[in-house]
Amino acid sequence: MTPTTTAGELLQVMGWIGDFLMFHSHSSVLVTISVLALLCIMAAIGFVVWKRKKSKKLPNTLHVEEGNEQRVGETNPPTLKNATESKPLVKEGKQMPHVEEMKKIDLLNQRMDRLDVELKKKEEELKHVEKMNDLLLQQKEEVRNLIQQTTEIKNIETIMEDSEKQADSLQASIDHKAIDKAQGYLKLKTIMTDGNWKVKEVIQVQQSLQLNAQKLQQTTEAVLQRMTEWKKEMETHMEQSRKELEETQRQMEESNRKSD
Repeated sequence: MTPTTTAGELLQVMGWIGDFLMFHSHSSVLVTISVLALLCIMAAIGFVVWKRKKSKKLPNTLHVEEGNEQRVGETNPPTLKNATESKPLVKEGKQMPHVEEMKKIDLLNQRMDRLDVELKKKEEELKHVEKMNDLLLQQKEEVRNLIQQTTEIKNIETIMEDSEKQADSLQASIDHKAIDKAQGYLKLKTIMTDGNWKVKEVIQVQQSLQLNAQKLQQTTEAVLQRMTEWKKEMETHMEQSRKELEETQRQMEESNRKSD
């Protein structure tokens, strides 16, 4: 399941939730499902944005910078004067660093600064992904528990009790001849018909709730799987950045030794 497909399915679920909340805004199940759906959408969108940002980056910045280092020496062709100046100078028995070596050290410093900033940024991104993953797992478990607790029996019992109370009250009025018997039985039939209709409506709503909750759980599983892959990919990139930083530090130390 792709991130865009996941987001589209979640938006459909959210549309159904919005309609349902108009009639059942008190339902804690719907509130929890809404939170879970929003978290899934945020995770899917975050993954798409991260992928696009990654694709815009240069494939290998290390080689690009090395090319820049090489071009530093090519910008000024050696003249007789430059050739004389480029010869190593000796001062107090120690060779002075070559100007090209100093430029290379400067580029290495810039690269180290960039890598350090990128590594810290990736660490922060990874923390956000881990937090989002934990929230998704928590909300998914809450939805599962709430669905198990929400049954048709409680709502149906309430409807049946109300219908019975109205029927008993009406029957008492008929017995005491407070109202016409024919009219009373007609009202009694209306009460029972309304009660049956409400019971069917509750069952239908509960079935729709459970079906959409199950769909959301399946979508959440797909998002969690994608986030696990995302997390592994980010960890791989962080490891590559660390290795690149270590290699740059090694080159830096080597250049410093040459300049001594």
